[in-house]
Amino acid sequence: MDIPRPRRRWIGRLPHLSPLAVLPGHQRRGAGSALIAAIVDAVDLAGAPFLLLEGSPGFYSRFGFQDARIHGVRFPLPPGAPAGAGQLRPLTSYRRLAGRVRYPPAFLAATIE
Repeated sequence: MDIPRPRRRWIGRLPHLSPLAVLPGHQRRGAGSALIAAIVDAVDLAGAPFLLLEGSPGFYSRFGFQDARIHGVRFPLPPGAPAGAGQLRPLTSYRRLAGRVRYPPAFLAATIE
């Protein structure tokens, strides 16, 4: 993972932590929590205002993630996803950058065969 230099202007492209999973046989050992903490710290050090995530609000709220809508950020969530699945973790350099999350084409190009 490339970490941008501190004080980078964060306009247009913002860090996004999704998808994230731990193999079932390795769950409940702290690996996922340690990974999330390390990523949050690295992105904060890089000077990003916040970290975006699409996932379970019940799970990720313990890491400081909040419903992105209260910050003015909207996600294109898949059908059936809870409205609060689009989340945002404010960081040290937090500032409000309202808008709609737009995924790059490569993110949307996944196929299952």
